[in-house]
Amino acid sequence: MHTCRTWGLRALTLHVTLTAALLSGVTALQLSEAESSRTQSKPGPDFRKVPGSKPKLHPHPLSFQVEDGRKLQLTQNIRRGMGLEPAVFANGITRWSTQLAAFQHVQDVLDGVQHDIFVTRKAVKRRVQKQLKEVGVAESKACALGKRSLDEDYRLSYFAGLARAARILKKQYGWKHLSTVYWSGADSSSGCGQTANQRENALSILQAQKNADVILVDASQLKAVMNELPDTRIIVVDTFESGSLHPVLMAPDTALGIPRIIGVLKPHSLTPIDRNNGPRLGNVSHLAFLPGAKEMAGFHDSSPVHMTPAMLDKPILSLNHAIRFRYFMDCGGNPDHARFAGFFAQHEDHWPSMPLKARPYDILHLPSSATAGSANFSAAKALKAHVQRLEAHLHYIRVIFPGLTVSTGAVDMTPSATVFISPYGQGEWTDLDFQAVMCGCLVIKPGAESFKAYPNVLEPGQMGLSVRADWVDLKEAVQSTLQDLEWAQFTALRATRRFLEMSDMRRYAADVDLALSQMLGFVPKPEPSEDPLKIVSS
Repeated sequence: MHTCRTWGLRALTLHVTLTAALLSGVTALQLSEAESSRTQSKPGPDFRKVPGSKPKLHPHPLSFQVEDGRKLQLTQNIRRGMGLEPAVFANGITRWSTQLAAFQHVQDVLDGVQHDIFVTRKAVKRRVQKQLKEVGVAESKACALGKRSLDEDYRLSYFAGLARAARILKKQYGWKHLSTVYWSGADSSSGCGQTANQRENALSILQAQKNADVILVDASQLKAVMNELPDTRIIVVDTFESGSLHPVLMAPDTALGIPRIIGVLKPHSLTPIDRNNGPRLGNVSHLAFLPGAKEMAGFHDSSPVHMTPAMLDKPILSLNHAIRFRYFMDCGGNPDHARFAGFFAQHEDHWPSMPLKARPYDILHLPSSATAGSANFSAAKALKAHVQRLEAHLHYIRVIFPGLTVSTGAVDMTPSATVFISPYGQGEWTDLDFQAVMCGCLVIKPGAESFKAYPNVLEPGQMGLSVRADWVDLKEAVQSTLQDLEWAQFTALRATRRFLEMSDMRRYAADVDLALSQMLGFVPKPEPSEDPLKIVSS
């Protein structure tokens, strides 16, 4: 948390636009004609843990657009997303999702958002048209808000969090005259619409931002925005699923070395950040840590663009994973995220957590089929070998400790597991890592000291455990954890509380304010010796 400060800047004209590349649309958040002097910033409340205290978080508002001509049955969708059908395992353990059926929090959510849910698309469209008039954006084809309002694209969730934070930035931090515009048909490769009308509409909206001082844009849209707005400074929202920098930032024509690219916002990153100058497999660096990576096709000894210290100073960790889970309806009501609605409730009864010593499963891990994804051939081979090596070590551990209960399972089983072992995938982190944290598991991650996430709830030795990428020290990590469940419980609880605290939107807005202020030069950036990644909230 940063303290209150007065900016003391005179005659400052600031105009910022946030654009997000989505499969169905591009969202723009515009900040224009800021006050000649920034008002005194008012950060949110300090949630630093005081022994015996509990963070007081407000219920989260949920809102989204509905389908044409009918009301959306939120109750049905939430129940479907949470999997609230009775099911019992062979050993008599009732499914965790069945327990959720009794949570009063579900009804609390429903009662609190009726006025936001039961609206027609026509009403939503009319409201957006009014916003577009206020910012002078062409209205033709620009009002398709809600065309795919239930889009579960993970990139949308990061921008939805920024959009929520913008409301607080407008009211409390002096970022005045905020408004939001939408257009449909975004294409990640071209940055414009997929049809002639959509392309014309997207280009007209981009041209309407030509007076902007700064544009925040998804990395996949970077080339298009640079072409259409050649004189505008840019902050890149890097939603790349790996901690490595997005490939477009490593290209010569759009690299971080270009002066008008003044910063990069990321949800997770390598540490130190100059690991991006090291070996890579495919487009990412974390797979190069795997045994045998150098012998695989697609391995690169160095990046095509050498990252100078000035370039490596631009990334800031400021895209919040906790916000994505708390406001899951903003990105389409992802069913896996909907299961965790009770975690963010104020009352403990909404989220019962079994003590680690009472959990029926000692170890839960991801199977090899869960890591392949859409990786290129070499990366897919590396990932498969990585997980198969994990399974071999787990088999060895079970031989040594015959009573150990090990399972490969999905999110339903996570609340019943003591240890969650998470191998690499397309990125270093997965949603399942954060789900395991919310369920109170102790997370073991290979090479965790080489990465950081925001919030950084898997810091080795503090909130989780790190092992080698070849798993040779996995037995010692598992044995020490299961022999000292009191320490494991304390460590897991610390990570869980941290994740809950960092889901507070007021706190996140303060972090976004500081990140943007550092990039725009309103406040100095910390020295690399303090934190090479400049994590706003560690």
